Amino acid sequence: VMRRNVSIFSMVIVAVLSGHIVYARADTLPFSLGWKQMQSVGTREFMGLLQTNLVEKALRSPWVITLLKRIVPPLDKFLLRFSRGWVSTAMQSIAMIECTGAKSGLKREIVTLCMADGKDILLVGSNWGLDRHPAWLINLRAYPIAKVTFRGYRGPMRARELSGDERAEAWARLIVVNPQYARYQTWTDRVLPVVRLQR
Repeated sequence: VMRRNVSIFSMVIVAVLSGHIVYARADTLPFSLGWKQMQSVGTREFMGLLQTNLVEKALRSPWVITLLKRIVPPLDKFLLRFSRGWVSTAMQSIAMIECTGAKSGLKREIVTLCMADGKDILLVGSNWGLDRHPAWLINLRAYPIAKVTFRGYRGPMRARELSGDERAEAWARLIVVNPQYARYQTWTDRVLPVVRLQR
Protein backbone atom coordinates (compact mmCIF):
# COMPACT_ATOMS: atom_id res chain seq x y z
CA VAL A 1 0.00 0.00 0.00
CA MET A 2 2.82 2.38 0.93
CA ARG A 3 4.62 1.66 -2.33
CA ARG A 4 1.45 2.35 -4.30
CA ASN A 5 0.85 5.62 -2.45
CA VAL A 6 4.41 6.73 -3.10
CA SER A 7 3.99 5.93 -6.80
CA ILE A 8 0.77 7.91 -7.02
CA PHE A 9 2.31 10.85 -5.20
CA SER A 10 5.35 10.71 -7.49
CA MET A 11 3.05 11.01 -10.50
CA VAL A 12 1.43 14.10 -9.03
CA ILE A 13 4.80 15.70 -8.30
CA VAL A 14 5.98 14.92 -11.84
CA ALA A 15 2.75 16.42 -13.19
CA VAL A 16 3.22 19.60 -11.18
CA LEU A 17 6.91 20.06 -11.91
CA SER A 18 6.72 18.98 -15.55
CA GLY A 19 3.81 21.33 -16.00
CA HIS A 20 6.09 24.28 -15.41
CA ILE A 21 8.19 23.27 -18.41
CA VAL A 22 5.12 23.18 -20.63
CA TYR A 23 3.54 26.30 -19.22
CA ALA A 24 6.75 28.30 -19.41
CA ARG A 25 6.00 28.60 -23.13
CA ALA A 26 2.65 30.19 -22.33
CA ASP A 27 4.21 32.52 -19.80
CA THR A 28 6.22 34.18 -22.56
CA LEU A 29 2.96 35.68 -23.76
CA PRO A 30 1.94 39.18 -22.65
CA PHE A 31 -0.32 39.52 -19.61
CA SER A 32 -2.99 41.06 -21.82
CA LEU A 33 -3.45 37.88 -23.85
CA GLY A 34 -6.47 35.83 -22.81
CA TRP A 35 -7.48 32.21 -22.53
CA LYS A 36 -7.70 31.45 -26.28
CA GLN A 37 -4.02 32.28 -26.80
CA MET A 38 -3.08 30.24 -23.74
CA GLN A 39 -4.66 27.13 -25.28
CA SER A 40 -2.49 27.41 -28.39
CA VAL A 41 0.79 26.72 -26.55
CA GLY A 42 0.04 23.21 -25.32
CA THR A 43 -1.55 23.77 -21.91
CA ARG A 44 -4.77 22.05 -22.88
CA GLU A 45 -2.95 18.93 -24.05
CA PHE A 46 -0.88 18.71 -20.89
CA MET A 47 -3.94 19.05 -18.66
CA GLY A 48 -4.99 15.62 -19.93
CA LEU A 49 -2.46 14.19 -17.50
CA LEU A 50 -4.62 15.39 -14.62
CA GLN A 51 -7.56 13.43 -15.99
CA THR A 52 -5.92 10.02 -15.42
CA ASN A 53 -7.49 7.85 -12.72
CA LEU A 54 -4.32 7.54 -10.66
CA VAL A 55 -3.74 11.28 -10.52
CA GLU A 56 -7.42 11.95 -9.76
CA LYS A 57 -7.33 9.47 -6.87
CA ALA A 58 -4.14 11.06 -5.58
CA LEU A 59 -5.64 14.53 -5.70
CA ARG A 60 -8.61 13.29 -3.66
CA SER A 61 -6.34 11.82 -0.99
CA PRO A 62 -6.22 14.04 2.14
CA TRP A 63 -2.57 13.26 2.83
CA VAL A 64 -1.54 14.09 -0.75
CA ILE A 65 -3.43 17.40 -0.60
CA THR A 66 -1.85 18.21 2.76
CA LEU A 67 1.62 17.41 1.45
CA LEU A 68 1.14 19.42 -1.74
CA LYS A 69 -0.12 22.40 0.28
CA ARG A 70 3.08 22.29 2.31
CA ILE A 71 5.47 21.85 -0.64
CA VAL A 72 4.07 23.79 -3.58
CA PRO A 73 3.07 27.22 -2.14
CA PRO A 74 6.50 28.03 -0.63
CA LEU A 75 8.18 27.08 -3.92
CA ASP A 76 5.72 29.18 -5.90
CA LYS A 77 6.16 32.19 -3.63
CA PHE A 78 9.93 32.05 -4.10
CA LEU A 79 9.72 31.61 -7.87
CA LEU A 80 7.03 34.25 -8.38
CA ARG A 81 8.84 36.79 -6.23
CA PHE A 82 12.14 36.12 -8.01
CA SER A 83 10.61 36.25 -11.51
CA ARG A 84 8.05 39.02 -10.87
CA GLY A 85 5.18 36.63 -11.47
CA TRP A 86 6.43 34.85 -14.60
CA VAL A 87 7.66 31.49 -13.28
CA SER A 88 5.90 28.93 -11.08
CA THR A 89 5.86 25.19 -10.46
CA ALA A 90 2.39 24.56 -11.92
CA MET A 91 0.99 23.75 -15.33
CA GLN A 92 -1.48 26.63 -14.98
CA SER A 93 -0.87 30.34 -14.47
CA ILE A 94 -0.28 31.32 -10.84
CA ALA A 95 -0.85 34.65 -9.11
CA MET A 96 0.65 35.70 -5.80
CA ILE A 97 -1.86 37.69 -3.79
CA GLU A 98 -1.28 39.73 -0.65
CA CYS A 99 -4.62 40.22 1.05
CA THR A 100 -5.81 41.33 4.48
CA GLY A 101 -7.04 38.79 7.00
CA ALA A 102 -10.80 39.09 7.54
CA LYS A 103 -10.50 38.54 11.30
CA SER A 104 -6.91 39.43 12.12
CA GLY A 105 -6.46 42.43 9.84
CA LEU A 106 -2.93 41.15 9.15
CA LYS A 107 -1.36 40.81 5.72
CA ARG A 108 -1.67 37.32 4.24
CA GLU A 109 0.30 36.22 1.18
CA ILE A 110 -1.01 33.31 -0.86
CA VAL A 111 -0.51 31.76 -4.29
CA THR A 112 -3.36 30.38 -6.33
CA LEU A 113 -4.24 29.22 -9.82
CA CYS A 114 -5.74 31.88 -12.04
CA MET A 115 -6.63 32.78 -15.61
CA ALA A 116 -5.68 36.00 -17.36
CA ASP A 117 -8.61 37.83 -18.96
CA GLY A 118 -7.22 40.91 -20.65
CA LYS A 119 -5.83 43.04 -17.83
CA ASP A 120 -8.06 41.23 -15.34
CA ILE A 121 -7.42 37.98 -13.50
CA LEU A 122 -10.02 35.30 -12.77
CA LEU A 123 -9.76 33.16 -9.64
CA VAL A 124 -11.75 30.11 -8.55
CA GLY A 125 -12.30 29.35 -4.87
CA SER A 126 -11.90 25.62 -5.45
CA ASN A 127 -9.79 24.80 -2.39
CA TRP A 128 -8.89 21.43 -3.93
CA GLY A 129 -12.59 20.49 -4.07
CA LEU A 130 -13.00 20.60 -0.29
CA ASP A 131 -16.30 21.55 1.35
CA ARG A 132 -15.03 24.85 2.77
CA HIS A 133 -14.04 28.04 1.02
CA PRO A 134 -10.34 28.94 0.87
CA ALA A 135 -9.24 31.52 3.44
CA TRP A 136 -8.20 33.96 0.72
CA LEU A 137 -11.79 34.16 -0.53
CA ILE A 138 -13.09 35.08 2.93
CA ASN A 139 -10.33 37.68 3.18
CA LEU A 140 -11.12 39.23 -0.20
CA ARG A 141 -14.81 39.40 0.65
CA ALA A 142 -13.94 41.44 3.74
CA TYR A 143 -11.12 43.48 2.16
CA PRO A 144 -11.41 43.46 -1.65
CA ILE A 145 -8.23 45.44 -2.34
CA ALA A 146 -5.18 43.20 -2.69
CA LYS A 147 -1.61 43.48 -3.97
CA VAL A 148 -1.11 41.08 -6.87
CA THR A 149 2.02 39.76 -8.56
CA PHE A 150 1.40 38.26 -11.98
CA ARG A 151 3.45 38.22 -15.21
CA GLY A 152 5.52 41.32 -14.56
CA TYR A 153 2.75 43.27 -12.84
CA ARG A 154 2.89 43.98 -9.14
CA GLY A 155 0.31 46.33 -7.75
CA PRO A 156 -3.17 46.78 -6.31
CA MET A 157 -6.24 45.08 -7.73
CA ARG A 158 -9.85 45.03 -6.57
CA ALA A 159 -11.68 41.72 -6.13
CA ARG A 160 -15.26 41.30 -7.27
CA GLU A 161 -17.17 38.04 -6.92
CA LEU A 162 -19.11 37.10 -10.04
CA SER A 163 -22.70 35.88 -10.19
CA GLY A 164 -25.43 35.03 -12.67
CA ASP A 165 -24.64 35.12 -16.39
CA GLU A 166 -21.30 36.81 -15.79
CA ARG A 167 -20.14 33.91 -13.62
CA ALA A 168 -21.54 31.33 -16.05
CA GLU A 169 -19.64 32.87 -18.97
CA ALA A 170 -16.38 33.04 -17.01
CA TRP A 171 -16.84 29.49 -15.66
CA ALA A 172 -17.31 28.09 -19.18
CA ARG A 173 -13.91 29.48 -20.17
CA LEU A 174 -12.20 28.51 -16.93
CA ILE A 175 -13.03 24.82 -17.24
CA VAL A 176 -11.67 24.79 -20.80
CA VAL A 177 -8.32 26.13 -19.60
CA ASN A 178 -8.35 23.96 -16.46
CA PRO A 179 -10.78 20.99 -16.60
CA GLN A 180 -9.81 20.14 -13.02
CA TYR A 181 -12.12 22.93 -11.84
CA ALA A 182 -15.10 20.96 -13.18
CA ARG A 183 -13.95 17.88 -11.25
CA TYR A 184 -13.50 19.89 -8.09
CA GLN A 185 -17.11 21.07 -8.47
CA THR A 186 -18.34 17.46 -8.48
CA TRP A 187 -16.50 16.76 -5.23
CA THR A 188 -18.38 19.37 -3.18
CA ASP A 189 -21.93 20.62 -2.69
CA ARG A 190 -20.88 24.27 -2.56
CA VAL A 191 -20.87 26.31 -5.77
CA LEU A 192 -17.25 27.19 -6.48
CA PRO A 193 -16.95 31.00 -6.33
CA VAL A 194 -15.42 32.87 -9.25
CA VAL A 195 -13.63 36.14 -8.50
CA ARG A 196 -12.46 38.81 -10.92
CA LEU A 197 -9.44 40.93 -9.98
CA GLN A 198 -9.38 44.33 -11.68
CA ARG A 199 -6.78 47.09 -11.72
